Amino acid sequence: MRVFLRCAGALGIAALLLLGACDSPKDLEAKYMANGKALYESGDLAKAAIEFKNALQIQPASLESQFYLGLIAEKQDKFDTAAAAFQKVADADPKNFEANRKAGQYSLMGGSADGAKRYAKQLIENAPGKPDGHTLMGAALLLQGKLPEAEKEARAALAIEPNNVDGLVVLAGRQARDGNLDAALSTVEHGLASQSKNKDLLLVKLKILFDQKRTADVVAVLRQMHEIDPANPNYVIDLANQLSLTGQLTEAEAIFKQSLEANNDNDALIAAYAGFLIQKRSLDEAIKQIKLLAEQTKLAPKYVLLLEQLYIQAKKLDEATALMHELEKNGAHANDRLRAQVELARLTALQGKADAALEQVNAILGQDPENEPALLLRGGLQLSANKYDAAIGDAKSVLHKDLNSVPALTLLSKAYEATGDNVLAIDALRNITRIAPNDVETRLRLASLLAAKAPDDALQNLDIAIALRPTATELTVQKAEFLVRTGAPGKAEAIAQKLIEVPATAAVGHRIIAEAALARRDFATAISELKLAEDGGEPFERTGPLLIAAYVRSGKADLADKLLTDRIATDAGDARSMVLLAAVRAQAGKPDEAERLLRQAISAKPDATEPYVNLVQLLTRQGKNDEVVKVTELAAQKFPNDRGMALVAAVAYDTQGDFQAAKSSYEKILAKWPDDMVAANNLAALIADVWPTDAPLLDRARQLTERFRGSDNAVLLDTLGWVLVRQGNYDDGAILLARATSLMPDNQQMQFHYGMALKGKGLTAKAQAAFSEALAGKPSYRGQDEASQVSSALK
Repeated sequence: MRVFLRCAGALGIAALLLLGACDSPKDLEAKYMANGKALYESGDLAKAAIEFKNALQIQPASLESQFYLGLIAEKQDKFDTAAAAFQKVADADPKNFEANRKAGQYSLMGGSADGAKRYAKQLIENAPGKPDGHTLMGAALLLQGKLPEAEKEARAALAIEPNNVDGLVVLAGRQARDGNLDAALSTVEHGLASQSKNKDLLLVKLKILFDQKRTADVVAVLRQMHEIDPANPNYVIDLANQLSLTGQLTEAEAIFKQSLEANNDNDALIAAYAGFLIQKRSLDEAIKQIKLLAEQTKLAPKYVLLLEQLYIQAKKLDEATALMHELEKNGAHANDRLRAQVELARLTALQGKADAALEQVNAILGQDPENEPALLLRGGLQLSANKYDAAIGDAKSVLHKDLNSVPALTLLSKAYEATGDNVLAIDALRNITRIAPNDVETRLRLASLLAAKAPDDALQNLDIAIALRPTATELTVQKAEFLVRTGAPGKAEAIAQKLIEVPATAAVGHRIIAEAALARRDFATAISELKLAEDGGEPFERTGPLLIAAYVRSGKADLADKLLTDRIATDAGDARSMVLLAAVRAQAGKPDEAERLLRQAISAKPDATEPYVNLVQLLTRQGKNDEVVKVTELAAQKFPNDRGMALVAAVAYDTQGDFQAAKSSYEKILAKWPDDMVAANNLAALIADVWPTDAPLLDRARQLTERFRGSDNAVLLDTLGWVLVRQGNYDDGAILLARATSLMPDNQQMQFHYGMALKGKGLTAKAQAAFSEALAGKPSYRGQDEASQVSSALK
């Protein structure tokens, strides 16, 4: 029998060693690497990626393969994937210069100054003769606002390489942040003397000239950048927009047209041209010009779809619908026809027919289950209908195919935020900042979510947003207000002083100084500044509550009372002053007068919810439960679509002890707003407290609260843990309740729940300790009697 030798694992190691004609794993890996590099150099990125992935299958620890996959992802604009690859290589090989450099740059792009500094230290340590580590460190320090340290690193880089672009950029940035724009411009010009076409230096010069309001010079630099790279749509857009701002509309329009005629069909360029036409000509003119372009390009889908958006903006839904029917019927490609169907569904939704739109989208997804526009539209419809889990599912379906889909990540972040899962919402927003670091709105949303738990991180994102939109004064005001709230009134005042120097923002500057003074308990300054703010045009809606607080906290409640009384005498419909005066009277121990004022405010402004809410709170504090129910029932009838009022009514029943009515109210809220976190939490807690042995109800409570498992909110964790304990799942319940009590150790009701979990586990000593905390002093919470009984039985 002839023996056939095959390169197969069944032959064993010895056979493989004997077969010189068969590739060893090492040889095969080398072959894949060689093929991958050749394909990468030739520009065939897709095939190159396959070769490098094959090499990784043979040698999963291959850092070179991982690095090349990062380079490929970078060229494909998959920045999140690229960042992950470079960071993986850099973390495994601290001496890999290029991997550390790129990992640091991506950390910086994502707003992680600490991450960038970590990689910068490795670069400095392993390549002290190169400027890259110092420039990366300088940029990270600049991002953190550590200006002297940033300058030191920039000068260290320039000492190694005098014309290093990154070093010059960091130094100029430091000088500009100090307000020394002339020095910053001189630094940039020094670099441009030998590198006249360097885009990074030109961009910094552009920013400095813009801040100096040197309009003619800004236009000159933009012309230069456009000449260097005429195909770059960003340069076209910026130059045309700047020309339009200086009244040179004809030239601006010509630049747009030249670029479009050169077959530059970039989406952003087309949209910018349409925006220019709308702003500088008219919406009708924009429709006319885009319609002409669509006809010239034989109804190219990009122009047709933009024309549809313009029709929508003009509220010409019939024209938009007709256009999409035409594209659906005559589109050259199946994708174009499907996209038309998606847009027809969107138009149906815009007509207020959400259910019909959903049916249309589902029909499209029946044909093409992975259709990204359809999934995003359906997810948006689900989000609007408060069906957050469904919206999350659609967003994840898109991300499964495209990890870097900004619309999908945006949808995901909004859905997570709506469900109260801020940790996952923040994670989604961070991913967007890595992919689109210049997205200002995402930076602001991220700052808002980070404000409570990571104020430094929040401030960093707010600073980036301000740098990206330097003329947006409202962002600077937002930063100052944030600084006051986070305990840095001095820094807020420094910003406010600059605002006061400009007449248009002087009033808001005075208000911020007042808020900072109030935070420092400097009530005299707060009062005088608030008066200046109001004189300058700041509305009483903003200054009033602060002024009243300053009067009351400084022991001048009589002045607050007189101010508000005078305002009401002047305007009998001033409900805002009535609400404020009610608070002053209540604090002065005059609850009956406060109640009268709040009822007067309700009569004066029947469509406002604030007087109702304040009245319910006042009556609750007085123990007038019957009145509470009457007011909340009236409010719920008056505001049937106001979720907040519905919750106030449900909580009123709950507090009064009418548990069946409370349960029914919570269920009605959840029927209308299925993902309402407060209603779900309160209903589940009510079930666990009042119906602890009703298995079907406990299953309902578990269903409502299971999504709280990943939350960092102690109240939500406590409710889920308590429901689990009532179901007899003591191990799982104890873990969650331990987390809850660690977050809120002084909450006696949580200690009671934790004690019950520990008792169920047989940990009597620990349970007794928890019950001691739960029953210390004079506690008052639902379940207190049960806590006393169980605690006594344990002794």
